[in-house]
Amino acid sequence: MRQKISLTRKCFNIVISALFIFAFMGGKVLAQEEKKEAVVAESPEIIAKGKKTYEKNCINCHGEKGDAVAPASERLYPEPRDFTLGVFKIKTTARDELATDQDIFNVITRGIPGTSMREWAELPSDVRWGLVYYVKSFSDRFKEGKAPAPIKVGTPIPSSPESIEKGKELFSKDGIQCNSCHGDAGRGNGDLALDLETDWETPIFPRDLTKRWTFKRGTGPRDIYYTIRIGVEGTPMPSFAEDLDEEQTWHLANYVLSLSSPEEPIPTASYQVKLIQGELPEGPDDEVWNSVPMGQYPMAGQVIVDPRMFKPKIDFVQMKAIYNQDEIAFLLIWHDPSELTDDDSFKDAIALQLPQNPDGRKPYFLNGDPENPAYLLQWSAHKEGSITEINATGMKRMVAQKEGNQNAKGAVVYDNGEYRLLIKRSLKTDDKKDAQFEPGKFIPVAFSAWEGSNEETGTKRSISAWYFLILEAQIPKTVYYYPLLAIIIVAAFEFSLIKLIRKKK
Repeated sequence: MRQKISLTRKCFNIVISALFIFAFMGGKVLAQEEKKEAVVAESPEIIAKGKKTYEKNCINCHGEKGDAVAPASERLYPEPRDFTLGVFKIKTTARDELATDQDIFNVITRGIPGTSMREWAELPSDVRWGLVYYVKSFSDRFKEGKAPAPIKVGTPIPSSPESIEKGKELFSKDGIQCNSCHGDAGRGNGDLALDLETDWETPIFPRDLTKRWTFKRGTGPRDIYYTIRIGVEGTPMPSFAEDLDEEQTWHLANYVLSLSSPEEPIPTASYQVKLIQGELPEGPDDEVWNSVPMGQYPMAGQVIVDPRMFKPKIDFVQMKAIYNQDEIAFLLIWHDPSELTDDDSFKDAIALQLPQNPDGRKPYFLNGDPENPAYLLQWSAHKEGSITEINATGMKRMVAQKEGNQNAKGAVVYDNGEYRLLIKRSLKTDDKKDAQFEPGKFIPVAFSAWEGSNEETGTKRSISAWYFLILEAQIPKTVYYYPLLAIIIVAAFEFSLIKLIRKKK
Protein backbone atom coordinates (compact mmCIF):
# COMPACT_ATOMS: atom_id res chain seq x y z
CA MET A 1 0.00 0.00 0.00
CA ARG A 2 1.37 3.44 -0.99
CA GLN A 3 2.40 5.57 1.98
CA LYS A 4 0.98 9.07 2.33
CA ILE A 5 3.25 12.03 1.76
CA SER A 6 3.00 14.74 4.38
CA LEU A 7 1.26 18.02 3.56
CA THR A 8 4.46 19.91 4.46
CA ARG A 9 6.50 18.10 1.85
CA LYS A 10 3.83 18.54 -0.77
CA CYS A 11 3.97 22.26 -0.10
CA PHE A 12 7.76 22.25 -0.40
CA ASN A 13 7.55 20.55 -3.80
CA ILE A 14 4.89 22.98 -5.04
CA VAL A 15 6.87 26.02 -3.86
CA ILE A 16 10.13 24.85 -5.41
CA SER A 17 8.46 23.97 -8.73
CA ALA A 18 6.80 27.39 -8.80
CA LEU A 19 10.15 29.09 -8.17
CA PHE A 20 11.75 27.26 -11.08
CA ILE A 21 8.91 28.15 -13.43
CA PHE A 22 8.98 31.81 -12.35
CA ALA A 23 12.77 32.08 -12.56
CA PHE A 24 13.28 30.42 -15.92
CA MET A 25 10.07 30.92 -17.86
CA GLY A 26 8.85 34.29 -16.65
CA GLY A 27 10.19 37.82 -16.70
CA LYS A 28 10.75 38.29 -20.45
CA VAL A 29 12.40 41.61 -21.36
CA LEU A 30 10.15 43.91 -23.33
CA ALA A 31 10.92 44.60 -26.99
CA GLN A 32 13.37 47.42 -27.54
CA GLU A 33 11.16 49.37 -29.88
CA GLU A 34 8.15 49.34 -27.55
CA LYS A 35 6.06 52.46 -27.23
CA LYS A 36 7.30 54.70 -24.44
CA GLU A 37 4.91 55.62 -21.67
CA ALA A 38 4.26 59.32 -21.12
CA VAL A 39 6.50 61.05 -18.60
CA VAL A 40 4.76 62.11 -15.39
CA ALA A 41 6.29 65.35 -14.10
CA GLU A 42 7.94 65.47 -10.69
CA SER A 43 5.79 66.89 -7.89
CA PRO A 44 5.44 66.42 -4.12
CA GLU A 45 2.31 64.30 -4.67
CA ILE A 46 4.05 62.01 -7.19
CA ILE A 47 7.13 61.63 -4.97
CA ALA A 48 4.84 60.74 -2.03
CA LYS A 49 3.34 57.94 -4.12
CA GLY A 50 6.83 56.68 -4.94
CA LYS A 51 7.92 56.81 -1.28
CA LYS A 52 4.86 54.84 -0.16
CA THR A 53 5.47 52.15 -2.79
CA TYR A 54 9.22 52.04 -2.02
CA GLU A 55 8.55 51.39 1.66
CA LYS A 56 6.14 48.61 0.76
CA ASN A 57 8.00 46.81 -2.06
CA CYS A 58 11.64 47.94 -2.22
CA ILE A 59 12.85 48.50 1.33
CA ASN A 60 13.70 44.86 2.12
CA CYS A 61 16.38 44.78 -0.58
CA HIS A 62 17.48 48.42 -1.00
CA GLY A 63 17.10 49.53 2.62
CA GLU A 64 15.26 52.32 4.37
CA LYS A 65 17.94 54.85 3.40
CA GLY A 66 18.49 53.44 -0.08
CA ASP A 67 21.98 52.22 0.89
CA ALA A 68 21.27 48.49 0.33
CA VAL A 69 21.56 47.80 4.07
CA ALA A 70 18.55 45.52 4.37
CA PRO A 71 17.50 42.04 5.54
CA ALA A 72 17.67 40.45 2.08
CA SER A 73 20.73 42.19 0.63
CA GLU A 74 23.40 39.79 1.91
CA ARG A 75 21.62 36.80 0.40
CA LEU A 76 21.23 38.17 -3.10
CA TYR A 77 23.58 38.04 -6.08
CA PRO A 78 24.24 40.50 -7.46
CA GLU A 79 23.78 42.74 -4.44
CA PRO A 80 20.89 45.25 -4.57
CA ARG A 81 21.78 48.71 -5.87
CA ASP A 82 23.04 51.26 -3.33
CA PHE A 83 21.05 54.31 -4.44
CA THR A 84 23.11 56.72 -2.33
CA LEU A 85 25.98 56.33 -4.81
CA GLY A 86 23.91 57.46 -7.77
CA VAL A 87 25.51 54.77 -9.95
CA PHE A 88 23.30 52.68 -12.24
CA LYS A 89 24.41 49.74 -14.37
CA ILE A 90 21.67 49.85 -17.00
CA LYS A 91 21.63 53.27 -18.64
CA THR A 92 21.98 54.96 -22.04
CA THR A 93 24.37 57.78 -21.12
CA ALA A 94 28.15 57.65 -21.47
CA ARG A 95 30.40 56.01 -18.90
CA ASP A 96 30.60 57.87 -15.56
CA GLU A 97 27.63 60.07 -16.45
CA LEU A 98 24.34 60.16 -14.54
CA ALA A 99 21.51 57.90 -15.68
CA THR A 100 18.47 59.59 -17.20
CA ASP A 101 15.06 59.49 -15.57
CA GLN A 102 13.91 57.29 -18.45
CA ASP A 103 16.76 54.83 -17.75
CA ILE A 104 15.63 54.41 -14.14
CA PHE A 105 11.98 54.18 -15.16
CA ASN A 106 12.83 51.42 -17.68
CA VAL A 107 14.64 49.35 -15.05
CA ILE A 108 11.69 49.63 -12.66
CA THR A 109 9.28 48.67 -15.43
CA ARG A 110 11.25 45.82 -16.99
CA GLY A 111 13.33 44.52 -14.10
CA ILE A 112 16.81 43.09 -14.67
CA PRO A 113 16.98 39.50 -16.00
CA GLY A 114 19.35 37.16 -14.19
CA THR A 115 18.93 39.07 -10.90
CA SER A 116 16.40 39.35 -8.09
CA MET A 117 15.21 42.71 -9.47
CA ARG A 118 11.78 41.81 -10.83
CA GLU A 119 9.68 43.85 -13.23
CA TRP A 120 7.07 46.24 -11.83
CA ALA A 121 5.09 46.93 -14.98
CA GLU A 122 1.85 46.24 -13.11
CA LEU A 123 2.28 49.41 -11.04
CA PRO A 124 0.51 52.52 -12.39
CA SER A 125 2.74 54.75 -14.50
CA ASP A 126 2.56 57.67 -12.05
CA VAL A 127 3.68 55.39 -9.21
CA ARG A 128 6.69 54.19 -11.21
CA TRP A 129 7.65 57.78 -12.02
CA GLY A 130 7.24 58.57 -8.33
CA LEU A 131 9.71 55.79 -7.58
CA VAL A 132 12.18 57.32 -10.05
CA TYR A 133 12.12 60.67 -8.29
CA TYR A 134 12.20 59.14 -4.82
CA VAL A 135 15.14 56.86 -5.66
CA LYS A 136 17.09 59.85 -7.05
CA SER A 137 16.55 61.70 -3.75
CA PHE A 138 18.90 59.27 -1.97
CA SER A 139 21.97 60.51 -3.88
CA ASP A 140 23.70 63.90 -3.86
CA ARG A 141 24.88 63.27 -7.42
CA PHE A 142 21.42 64.01 -8.76
CA LYS A 143 21.18 67.15 -6.65
CA GLU A 144 24.50 68.44 -7.97
CA GLY A 145 24.19 67.56 -11.63
CA LYS A 146 21.93 66.66 -14.51
CA ALA A 147 22.02 63.62 -16.76
CA PRO A 148 23.22 64.29 -20.32
CA ALA A 149 21.45 63.04 -23.44
CA PRO A 150 21.77 59.32 -24.27
CA ILE A 151 24.60 58.27 -26.55
CA LYS A 152 23.76 58.12 -30.24
CA VAL A 153 23.01 54.74 -31.75
CA GLY A 154 23.39 54.43 -35.50
CA THR A 155 21.78 51.99 -37.90
CA PRO A 156 22.41 48.38 -36.87
CA ILE A 157 24.45 46.18 -39.18
CA PRO A 158 22.36 43.05 -39.87
CA SER A 159 23.82 39.80 -38.60
CA SER A 160 25.54 37.71 -41.27
CA PRO A 161 28.33 35.10 -41.40
CA GLU A 162 30.75 37.86 -42.48
CA SER A 163 29.71 40.20 -39.65
CA ILE A 164 29.88 37.39 -37.07
CA GLU A 165 33.38 36.41 -38.24
CA LYS A 166 34.59 40.01 -37.90
CA GLY A 167 33.08 40.16 -34.42
CA LYS A 168 34.78 36.91 -33.47
CA GLU A 169 38.16 38.35 -34.42
CA LEU A 170 37.50 41.45 -32.32
CA PHE A 171 36.38 39.32 -29.35
CA SER A 172 39.96 38.08 -28.73
CA LYS A 173 41.89 40.95 -30.33
CA ASP A 174 44.67 42.57 -28.29
CA GLY A 175 43.34 45.65 -26.55
CA ILE A 176 39.80 44.30 -26.56
CA GLN A 177 40.23 40.76 -25.21
CA CYS A 178 36.65 39.97 -24.23
CA ASN A 179 37.83 36.37 -23.81
CA SER A 180 40.05 37.31 -20.85
CA CYS A 181 36.88 37.48 -18.74
CA HIS A 182 34.17 35.76 -20.78
CA GLY A 183 36.35 32.88 -22.04
CA ASP A 184 37.16 31.73 -25.57
CA ALA A 185 33.71 30.14 -25.97
CA GLY A 186 31.91 32.92 -24.06
CA ARG A 187 31.01 30.72 -21.08
CA GLY A 188 32.31 33.11 -18.41
CA ASN A 189 35.50 31.14 -17.77
CA GLY A 190 38.25 33.54 -18.85
CA ASP A 191 41.62 33.72 -17.12
CA LEU A 192 40.42 36.66 -15.00
CA ALA A 193 36.96 35.26 -14.26
CA LEU A 194 37.58 34.22 -10.65
CA ASP A 195 39.51 37.37 -9.66
CA LEU A 196 37.05 40.10 -10.61
CA GLU A 197 35.58 42.57 -8.13
CA THR A 198 33.14 45.47 -8.22
CA ASP A 199 34.25 49.01 -7.41
CA TRP A 200 33.22 48.19 -3.84
CA GLU A 201 35.50 45.12 -3.60
CA THR A 202 32.75 42.52 -3.71
CA PRO A 203 33.17 39.43 -5.95
CA ILE A 204 31.56 39.55 -9.37
CA PHE A 205 31.53 37.01 -12.19
CA PRO A 206 31.53 37.66 -15.95
CA ARG A 207 28.36 36.93 -17.89
CA ASP A 208 27.99 33.53 -19.55
CA LEU A 209 27.32 34.79 -23.08
CA THR A 210 25.78 31.48 -24.16
CA LYS A 211 22.76 32.18 -21.92
CA ARG A 212 21.16 35.17 -23.59
CA TRP A 213 18.10 35.10 -21.35
CA THR A 214 20.27 36.22 -18.40
CA PHE A 215 21.61 39.38 -20.10
CA LYS A 216 20.83 42.22 -17.72
CA ARG A 217 20.18 44.99 -20.21
CA GLY A 218 18.26 42.88 -22.73
CA THR A 219 18.71 40.42 -25.56
CA GLY A 220 18.60 42.55 -28.71
CA PRO A 221 21.45 43.96 -30.84
CA ARG A 222 20.88 47.50 -29.48
CA ASP A 223 21.14 46.21 -25.90
CA ILE A 224 24.52 44.61 -26.65
CA TYR A 225 25.62 47.74 -28.51
CA TYR A 226 24.87 49.90 -25.45
CA THR A 227 26.75 47.53 -23.13
CA ILE A 228 29.85 47.54 -25.35
CA ARG A 229 29.85 51.32 -25.85
CA ILE A 230 28.98 52.29 -22.26
CA GLY A 231 30.18 49.33 -20.21
CA VAL A 232 28.58 48.44 -16.88
CA GLU A 233 29.35 51.01 -14.21
CA GLY A 234 30.62 49.77 -10.89
CA THR A 235 31.94 46.57 -12.49
CA PRO A 236 35.10 45.55 -14.40
CA MET A 237 33.10 45.69 -17.68
CA PRO A 238 34.65 48.78 -19.35
CA SER A 239 33.46 51.07 -22.10
CA PHE A 240 34.95 50.31 -25.53
CA ALA A 241 33.78 53.58 -27.06
CA GLU A 242 37.39 54.68 -27.67
CA ASP A 243 38.59 51.26 -28.84
CA LEU A 244 35.88 50.31 -31.35
CA ASP A 245 34.18 52.38 -33.99
CA GLU A 246 30.45 52.04 -34.59
CA GLU A 247 30.77 49.40 -37.31
CA GLN A 248 33.09 47.26 -35.21
CA THR A 249 30.70 47.55 -32.26
CA TRP A 250 27.84 46.14 -34.35
CA HIS A 251 30.02 43.27 -35.58
CA LEU A 252 30.99 42.41 -32.00
CA ALA A 253 27.34 42.60 -30.90
CA ASN A 254 26.35 40.21 -33.70
CA TYR A 255 29.06 37.76 -32.63
CA VAL A 256 27.97 37.86 -28.98
CA LEU A 257 24.37 37.09 -29.99
CA SER A 258 25.56 34.22 -32.21
CA LEU A 259 26.85 32.37 -29.14
CA SER A 260 23.38 31.54 -27.82
CA SER A 261 19.92 30.51 -28.89
CA PRO A 262 17.39 33.36 -29.07
CA GLU A 263 14.91 31.29 -27.06
CA GLU A 264 15.17 30.46 -23.38
CA PRO A 265 15.26 26.66 -22.91
CA ILE A 266 12.00 25.12 -21.73
CA PRO A 267 12.39 22.63 -18.84
CA THR A 268 11.91 19.03 -19.94
CA ALA A 269 9.08 17.63 -17.84
CA SER A 270 9.43 14.09 -19.24
CA TYR A 271 12.44 12.75 -21.13
CA GLN A 272 12.15 9.67 -23.33
CA VAL A 273 15.27 7.50 -23.23
CA LYS A 274 15.82 5.95 -26.66
CA LEU A 275 16.64 2.26 -27.14
CA ILE A 276 19.65 1.57 -29.39
CA GLN A 277 21.17 -1.60 -30.75
CA GLY A 278 24.81 -2.40 -30.00
CA GLU A 279 27.27 -0.93 -27.54
CA LEU A 280 26.68 2.32 -25.63
CA PRO A 281 29.19 5.21 -25.94
CA GLU A 282 32.45 4.97 -24.02
CA GLY A 283 32.97 8.71 -23.70
CA PRO A 284 31.10 12.02 -23.48
CA ASP A 285 32.21 13.13 -26.97
CA ASP A 286 31.25 9.94 -28.82
CA GLU A 287 29.50 10.75 -32.15
CA VAL A 288 26.49 8.67 -31.05
CA TRP A 289 25.45 11.52 -28.76
CA ASN A 290 25.04 13.95 -31.69
CA SER A 291 21.69 12.45 -32.67
CA VAL A 292 20.31 12.10 -29.11
CA PRO A 293 17.74 14.70 -27.93
CA MET A 294 18.72 17.09 -25.14
CA GLY A 295 16.80 17.56 -21.90
CA GLN A 296 16.91 20.96 -20.12
CA TYR A 297 16.82 21.27 -16.32
CA PRO A 298 16.94 24.62 -14.44
CA MET A 299 18.77 24.75 -11.11
CA ALA A 300 18.42 27.01 -8.08
CA GLY A 301 20.21 27.43 -4.77
CA GLN A 302 19.34 25.06 -1.92
CA VAL A 303 17.83 27.40 0.70
CA ILE A 304 15.85 25.02 2.92
CA VAL A 305 18.47 23.07 4.89
CA ASP A 306 21.20 24.95 6.77
CA PRO A 307 23.87 25.81 5.65
CA ARG A 308 22.12 27.26 2.61
CA MET A 309 23.31 28.41 -0.81
CA PHE A 310 21.80 31.79 -1.69
CA LYS A 311 24.27 32.62 -4.47
CA PRO A 312 24.71 29.47 -6.60
CA LYS A 313 26.80 29.50 -9.78
CA ILE A 314 25.28 26.54 -11.67
CA ASP A 315 21.85 27.50 -12.99
CA PHE A 316 21.25 24.88 -15.67
CA VAL A 317 22.03 21.22 -16.33
CA GLN A 318 21.45 19.47 -19.65
CA MET A 319 21.02 15.72 -20.07
CA LYS A 320 20.99 13.13 -22.83
CA ALA A 321 20.28 9.43 -22.24
CA ILE A 322 20.14 6.18 -24.23
CA TYR A 323 20.03 2.50 -23.34
CA ASN A 324 20.47 -0.97 -24.82
CA GLN A 325 19.45 -4.45 -23.68
CA ASP A 326 21.83 -4.38 -20.71
CA GLU A 327 22.88 -0.84 -19.74
CA ILE A 328 21.79 2.79 -19.60
CA ALA A 329 24.06 5.76 -20.34
CA PHE A 330 23.58 9.40 -19.26
CA LEU A 331 25.43 12.42 -20.63
CA LEU A 332 25.28 15.41 -18.24
CA ILE A 333 26.41 18.85 -19.46
CA TRP A 334 26.81 22.00 -17.37
CA HIS A 335 28.85 25.21 -17.35
CA ASP A 336 31.47 25.91 -14.71
CA PRO A 337 33.92 28.85 -14.81
CA SER A 338 36.86 26.75 -13.61
CA GLU A 339 38.05 23.15 -13.45
CA LEU A 340 38.66 22.82 -9.72
CA THR A 341 40.34 19.54 -8.81
CA ASP A 342 43.16 20.30 -6.36
CA ASP A 343 41.40 22.05 -3.48
CA ASP A 344 40.95 19.93 -0.33
CA SER A 345 37.70 21.54 0.81
CA PHE A 346 35.73 22.40 -2.31
CA LYS A 347 35.26 20.26 -5.41
CA ASP A 348 33.27 20.55 -8.59
CA ALA A 349 30.65 17.79 -8.42
CA ILE A 350 27.26 16.69 -9.71
CA ALA A 351 24.74 14.02 -8.73
CA LEU A 352 21.85 12.39 -10.55
CA GLN A 353 19.08 11.51 -8.07
CA LEU A 354 16.56 8.67 -8.47
CA PRO A 355 14.14 6.82 -6.16
CA GLN A 356 15.61 3.82 -4.35
CA ASN A 357 12.21 2.10 -3.98
CA PRO A 358 11.13 -0.05 -6.95
CA ASP A 359 7.60 1.40 -7.05
CA GLY A 360 8.98 4.69 -8.40
CA ARG A 361 7.47 6.98 -5.77
CA LYS A 362 9.15 10.39 -5.66
CA PRO A 363 11.20 10.73 -2.45
CA TYR A 364 11.47 14.06 -0.66
CA PHE A 365 13.35 16.13 -3.25
CA LEU A 366 16.24 16.96 -0.88
CA ASN A 367 17.79 13.46 -1.01
CA GLY A 368 14.82 11.54 0.35
CA ASP A 369 13.97 10.58 3.93
CA PRO A 370 14.08 7.39 6.07
CA GLU A 371 10.69 6.23 4.75
CA ASN A 372 11.50 6.81 1.10
CA PRO A 373 15.27 6.90 0.42
CA ALA A 374 16.97 8.36 -2.64
CA TYR A 375 19.63 6.73 -4.81
CA LEU A 376 22.41 8.93 -6.20
CA LEU A 377 24.95 8.53 -8.97
CA GLN A 378 27.55 11.12 -7.98
CA TRP A 379 30.71 12.39 -9.66
CA SER A 380 33.34 14.57 -7.99
CA ALA A 381 36.29 16.25 -9.72
CA HIS A 382 38.94 14.74 -7.47
CA LYS A 383 37.86 11.25 -8.58
CA GLU A 384 38.27 12.06 -12.30
CA GLY A 385 35.85 9.77 -14.17
CA SER A 386 34.71 7.52 -11.33
CA ILE A 387 31.05 7.45 -10.24
CA THR A 388 29.98 6.78 -6.66
CA GLU A 389 26.65 5.10 -5.88
CA ILE A 390 25.12 6.62 -2.76
CA ASN A 391 22.01 5.92 -0.69
CA ALA A 392 20.49 8.92 1.07
CA THR A 393 17.74 9.53 3.60
CA GLY A 394 18.32 13.29 3.72
CA MET A 395 20.89 15.90 2.69
CA LYS A 396 23.02 15.17 5.74
CA ARG A 397 22.48 11.40 5.66
CA MET A 398 24.30 10.21 2.55
CA VAL A 399 26.15 6.89 2.64
CA ALA A 400 28.31 5.55 -0.19
CA GLN A 401 27.69 1.91 -1.04
CA LYS A 402 30.41 -0.64 -0.31
CA GLU A 403 33.13 -0.93 -2.92
CA GLY A 404 31.92 -4.36 -4.02
CA ASN A 405 28.48 -2.94 -4.82
CA GLN A 406 29.76 -0.04 -6.95
CA ASN A 407 29.05 -0.91 -10.59
CA ALA A 408 28.55 2.51 -12.27
CA LYS A 409 31.21 3.80 -14.66
CA GLY A 410 32.03 7.28 -15.89
CA ALA A 411 34.18 9.51 -18.08
CA VAL A 412 34.46 13.31 -18.00
CA VAL A 413 35.73 16.13 -20.22
CA TYR A 414 36.21 19.78 -19.22
CA ASP A 415 36.34 22.07 -22.23
CA ASN A 416 36.27 25.89 -22.24
CA GLY A 417 34.02 26.27 -19.22
CA GLU A 418 31.84 23.23 -19.90
CA TYR A 419 31.77 19.85 -18.19
CA ARG A 420 30.53 16.82 -20.14
CA LEU A 421 30.09 13.73 -17.96
CA LEU A 422 29.21 10.19 -19.05
CA ILE A 423 27.54 7.89 -16.50
CA LYS A 424 26.86 4.22 -17.34
CA ARG A 425 25.17 1.56 -15.25
CA SER A 426 23.39 -1.76 -15.66
CA LEU A 427 19.62 -1.54 -16.15
CA LYS A 428 19.01 -4.16 -13.47
CA THR A 429 21.09 -5.15 -10.46
CA ASP A 430 20.73 -7.59 -7.57
CA ASP A 431 21.27 -4.81 -5.00
CA LYS A 432 17.98 -3.80 -3.37
CA LYS A 433 19.48 -0.38 -2.61
CA ASP A 434 19.95 0.41 -6.30
CA ALA A 435 17.44 2.16 -8.52
CA GLN A 436 16.21 -0.18 -11.26
CA PHE A 437 15.55 0.96 -14.83
CA GLU A 438 12.45 -0.66 -16.32
CA PRO A 439 11.34 0.21 -19.89
CA GLY A 440 7.91 1.78 -20.23
CA LYS A 441 7.83 3.02 -16.64
CA PHE A 442 8.03 6.67 -15.49
CA ILE A 443 11.10 7.19 -13.29
CA PRO A 444 11.56 10.42 -11.27
CA VAL A 445 14.93 12.15 -11.75
CA ALA A 446 16.52 15.23 -10.16
CA PHE A 447 19.96 16.84 -9.99
CA SER A 448 22.35 18.43 -7.51
CA ALA A 449 25.50 20.33 -8.53
CA TRP A 450 28.43 21.90 -6.65
CA GLU A 451 30.72 24.64 -7.99
CA GLY A 452 33.99 24.45 -6.09
CA SER A 453 35.30 27.95 -6.79
CA ASN A 454 32.09 29.29 -5.21
CA GLU A 455 32.88 27.29 -2.04
CA GLU A 456 29.91 25.00 -2.55
CA THR A 457 29.94 21.76 -0.57
CA GLY A 458 27.51 19.55 1.34
CA THR A 459 24.09 21.22 1.55
CA LYS A 460 25.47 24.37 -0.15
CA ARG A 461 24.65 23.44 -3.72
CA SER A 462 22.35 23.98 -6.69
CA ILE A 463 19.32 21.71 -6.91
CA SER A 464 16.54 20.94 -9.37
CA ALA A 465 12.92 19.97 -8.98
CA TRP A 466 11.78 16.44 -9.85
CA TYR A 467 11.35 15.54 -13.51
CA PHE A 468 10.72 12.19 -15.23
CA LEU A 469 12.52 9.65 -17.39
CA ILE A 470 10.76 6.98 -19.39
CA LEU A 471 12.71 4.29 -21.18
CA GLU A 472 11.30 3.67 -24.64
CA ALA A 473 9.42 0.37 -24.47
CA GLN A 474 11.16 -2.53 -26.16
CA ILE A 475 9.13 -3.99 -29.03
CA PRO A 476 8.95 -7.80 -28.76
CA LYS A 477 9.67 -9.81 -31.89
CA THR A 478 6.21 -11.36 -31.64
CA VAL A 479 4.81 -7.98 -32.73
CA TYR A 480 6.20 -8.74 -36.19
CA TYR A 481 5.35 -12.47 -36.18
CA TYR A 482 1.68 -12.31 -35.18
CA PRO A 483 0.46 -10.08 -38.05
CA LEU A 484 2.15 -12.37 -40.56
CA LEU A 485 0.69 -15.43 -38.86
CA ALA A 486 -2.76 -13.81 -38.84
CA ILE A 487 -2.50 -13.11 -42.59
CA ILE A 488 -1.53 -16.73 -43.25
CA ILE A 489 -4.42 -18.05 -41.12
CA VAL A 490 -6.96 -15.75 -42.78
CA ALA A 491 -5.68 -16.66 -46.26
CA ALA A 492 -5.82 -20.37 -45.43
CA PHE A 493 -9.35 -19.99 -44.10
CA GLU A 494 -10.49 -18.14 -47.21
CA PHE A 495 -8.83 -20.71 -49.48
CA SER A 496 -10.54 -23.57 -47.60
CA LEU A 497 -13.89 -21.75 -47.70
CA ILE A 498 -13.63 -21.14 -51.46
CA LYS A 499 -12.64 -24.76 -52.05
CA LEU A 500 -15.62 -25.97 -49.98
CA ILE A 501 -18.07 -23.76 -51.90
CA ARG A 502 -16.77 -25.02 -55.24
CA LYS A 503 -17.22 -28.65 -54.17
CA LYS A 504 -20.87 -28.06 -53.23
CA LYS A 505 -21.51 -26.58 -56.68
